[in-house]
Amino acid sequence: MRLSIFMLFALALLSGGLLRAQPFTLDNITPTELLLVDYKKEDTLRRGLINVTTVNQVKDTAWYFVKGLSMFSPVYFGLTAPEGNGNIRVQLCKDNWKTANRSGETGEKRHYQEQFKTEGDFGIMVIAEQKPASYTMITWTGKEAKEVGITSPFKGEGEGAIKEQGGNFLKENYLYILIGLMVVVIAYLVFKMKKSKN
Repeated sequence: MRLSIFMLFALALLSGGLLRAQPFTLDNITPTELLLVDYKKEDTLRRGLINVTTVNQVKDTAWYFVKGLSMFSPVYFGLTAPEGNGNIRVQLCKDNWKTANRSGETGEKRHYQEQFKTEGDFGIMVIAEQKPASYTMITWTGKEAKEVGITSPFKGEGEGAIKEQGGNFLKENYLYILIGLMVVVIAYLVFKMKKSKN
């Protein structure tokens, strides 16, 4: 009995892992992973990871995916086709290949681009209306933002920021606090003097 419960539990864990990987493991689709490599620029805003892939597509549809993305990093995806190519449609998918989260086409400008943020991975479906189709895809992700000026209330650093805010309150409002204290002291003295007369 215990062995069968253990086997069911193990099977549930394995099937859960397979279901999470579903967008990039459908039966008749073999997507190509676009590997990101270091992109070092003198301009620190453009540093990050990049993939540049040139493709000569002979089938109707091609599938690609990118993984290892962080929600705290911007992502740029662009597809450019040379002159003489037909229209190319692009679908960016997160959860599965059937539902496009973003889509577009190269059109007359022969270029499609998107900027977004996502966690983990995303899929790219490229549909060529005229074959063979040549195009270049660029996927870039920036460095993760580590210091954004917001302190965590759960760390020791956050305590200093809270104390500093209290200090700022006193610095900005000390005149009003002083006047308020003087009014309270004067009212107390007047009350004492009236009581002593009676």
